[in-house]
Amino acid sequence: ELNVTAQNTANAMTTGYTRQVAEISTIGASGGSPNSAGNGVQVDSIRRVSNQYQVNQVWYAASDYGYYSTQQGYLSQLEAVL
Repeated sequence: ELNVTAQNTANAMTTGYTRQVAEISTIGASGGSPNSAGNGVQVDSIRRVSNQYQVNQVWYAASDYGYYSTQQGYLSQLEAVL
C-alpha cells in the first residue's frame, strides 16, 4: 500500500497518470479467541481510479476535433472549386 501511495504522490502532476487505489482486507487472528490480536491487512488488488467526467470531456473534444477537421477539408475543396 505504501508503494501505491508513493506512486500517486510521485505522479500527481504527470499528464495522463491515473491514481491507483489498493484494495485491502483484514487477515484474521491466528489464536481463534475473540480477544486475539489480528495479523494486519493484505493487499488484494490494485485498481486505477479516473474521473469519468474528465474522460468523457476528452472523448467529446476528440470527436469534435475529428468532425471539424473533416468539415475543414471539404470546405477547402469547395473553396478551391469556386
